[in-house]
Amino acid sequence: MKVFDFKLLLQLLQYVKPYKKIFIGTIIVSVFFGILSILRPLLIQYAFDNYILNYHPTGLLYIMACIFGLLLLEAFFQFIFIYQSNYVSQKIINDIRSEVFQKVISFKMHYFDKTPTGQLITRVISDMESISSVFSQGLLVVFGDFFKMFLIILCMFWMNWRLACISLLFLPFLVISTMLFQKYMKIAFIDVRKYISQINMFVYEHIIGMNIVQVFGKEIQVFDKFKKLNGLHRDAHIKTVLYFSIFLPIVDVFSAVAMGLVVWYGATQAVLNDTVTVGEIIAFILFINMLFRPLRGIA
Repeated sequence: MKVFDFKLLLQLLQYVKPYKKIFIGTIIVSVFFGILSILRPLLIQYAFDNYILNYHPTGLLYIMACIFGLLLLEAFFQFIFIYQSNYVSQKIINDIRSEVFQKVISFKMHYFDKTPTGQLITRVISDMESISSVFSQGLLVVFGDFFKMFLIILCMFWMNWRLACISLLFLPFLVISTMLFQKYMKIAFIDVRKYISQINMFVYEHIIGMNIVQVFGKEIQVFDKFKKLNGLHRDAHIKTVLYFSIFLPIVDVFSAVAMGLVVWYGATQAVLNDTVTVGEIIAFILFINMLFRPLRGIA
């Protein structure tokens, strides 16, 4: 089973064409947002090394004003990004849902004889919402995260390549963990979608045919079947929770260890050789947090 189906993604991207301008605009906004986000640690480093440690309150006030302005800009671009990505997502889902329904009503009657109505309802309604997350929370967000990670790594090596190597020491292990997480999560989410489809199908058909159920006195048997099906959906969903509860602490542990190593090495070098500043250590701590966090969303 493929973790990522590039061919399927290309098919979905065909629906972006009518909204190409706003889609590209959202990508540009994510680029600006990524650039702005890495400026904050740099300003904090500058504030520590030049104003805080030298007791320069006037310069510190100026830097704080710059950081505050930067936060406002970040908030503005984040608002634009969230609004535009969800706007494009809903437009695309509206088109896909209309196309799917048009396709459904074009089928011959024998198709409806062999296809459960509840399954069709799930495809047209519930599954469409899952696809919408590809654009609102998936594709555009992942692009922004990758771009931000690239900028952070580039900036870390520019500042201090030794600290950068220490910071990225656990990144290969984290990438492997992410790939394994993706594999098992895809299987688990497929099960969740399968069982929710079966529940929709079961509920719809038995409500429509409730007179038959009651005539033959099958209420208890039908309820028992529903409880079994509902339990399977619950177990599949709990499995996704289990994988998240394993993966997210792994990210936090690797991130915390990387920060600890940076602090230890940076403090040692600052004391012995004076080659690392306090501002650099703090900036790297912020960069590590910003670097490891997007891996959760990418997974």
